[in-house]
Amino acid sequence: MIPRSLVYTILALILIFPSKPFANPDDSGILKLEDGFYYIVKKGDTLWDVSAKFFNTPWYWPGLWSENDVAISSQNPHWIYPGQKLRLALREEAPLPLLPPAIPEPKPVAIVEATPPPPPSFTFSPIHKVGFITPQPADPSGHLLSATEAKEMISSGDRVYIQPAQGRLLPIAGRYIVYGKPERVQDPDHRRKSAGFLHHISGIIEITEYRNDLTIGNVTHAFRPMQARDGLFPIPQRNPQIPMRPPVSGLEGKIIAGDLGQVMFAEGDLLYINLGEKDGVLPGQEYHLIEEKEINPTGAKKDIRKDRIPFGAIFILDVREQASAAVVIDSRKDARLGTLVISPQR
Repeated sequence: MIPRSLVYTILALILIFPSKPFANPDDSGILKLEDGFYYIVKKGDTLWDVSAKFFNTPWYWPGLWSENDVAISSQNPHWIYPGQKLRLALREEAPLPLLPPAIPEPKPVAIVEATPPPPPSFTFSPIHKVGFITPQPADPSGHLLSATEAKEMISSGDRVYIQPAQGRLLPIAGRYIVYGKPERVQDPDHRRKSAGFLHHISGIIEITEYRNDLTIGNVTHAFRPMQARDGLFPIPQRNPQIPMRPPVSGLEGKIIAGDLGQVMFAEGDLLYINLGEKDGVLPGQEYHLIEEKEINPTGAKKDIRKDRIPFGAIFILDVREQASAAVVIDSRKDARLGTLVISPQR
């Protein structure tokens, strides 16, 4: 028979040293495992909220996403679900803000000004391919005449003749975008009203020389076919790496155009919305795509209600006075012309 004292000793050891330590999350939702600290997602959580709660800034969410790219089964920074486990820190890293920090022995330290980390950014490599919408067609700096050699298609590396606009001199080494005939964009709510003119960018030309009263340039980039009479416009100052900025609250607009007549939009597609500088929109902001659904619980017309369901997100690339260009960064279904675009609901 096992001595009673030995039984009591074993029970005491089980209570003091459980076989699976830190198995349950605490009141804050933090789960402590042998390899690190984790957070169990609750209903209504977003990476934005989790980042703000544990890292004192919502703008750390890209880093939180990249550290959990396997754990987030949707592989999308905008959709996390209750019960998912997000790693916040390794065990050897410093404790999280919500954990009681150890009080170190006071030591004399030199005061060094901290360098703030760079803001999170979004990289869009084909930034110079993005078109723009203006209230009236842009005033061209010149026009493309033809390639210096007989060719049906003008492509990268070709030399071209250029006709400067009257009274203008295109400087050597000046860089210009090439665009076709501007496309008139209709207002989605007023079919007879114009929302502006969309300029599709075909390529980039650099002026190289003047010869025999002719201006000659070199095609450095060709995004799509170019032809005689295409317009030239000074290349906009754009950077493929766009710092992320907080969106403007309370905005509501619509998709008004697509790239080269495109009317359906999935992840990675370019589109244009009727929100711009006048609304406070800036490159680097994110806005949500919304599906409106009518619900009628009683069958009576007076009881018809509309529910707004977010199904995707866009990232602003270029902003003009009344319109902006954006890329779809998330979409659970295709958007289309007229789709509602609103500020994120936090």
